[in-house]
Amino acid sequence: MERKLTELAESILACVAEELGYEVEQLSLDDALNTDLGAEGEDVVEFLQVFCKRFGVDALSQSKLARYFESSTPVTIRDLVHTVDQRAWGQI
Repeated sequence: MERKLTELAESILACVAEELGYEVEQLSLDDALNTDLGAEGEDVVEFLQVFCKRFGVDALSQSKLARYFESSTPVTIRDLVHTVDQRAWGQI
């Protein structure tokens, strides 16, 4: 399981880097999409659409996207790994 999660984390880090314009080496699992990586507005919507399609996760509803923007707890790359591992969105 640990190896699987490591490979999964690496794949998600690569996706985040590619879609948001970073080098993988610049990213950590604790980086927040909005506060650390500056993904806001249409950028985050487009990223999440690609992410959901690439990793087979249900797309976020408009209400969950709104909660992402209003949340005091930002979504991190670690949250994305957990989402794919569980095949469901957590407390977003």
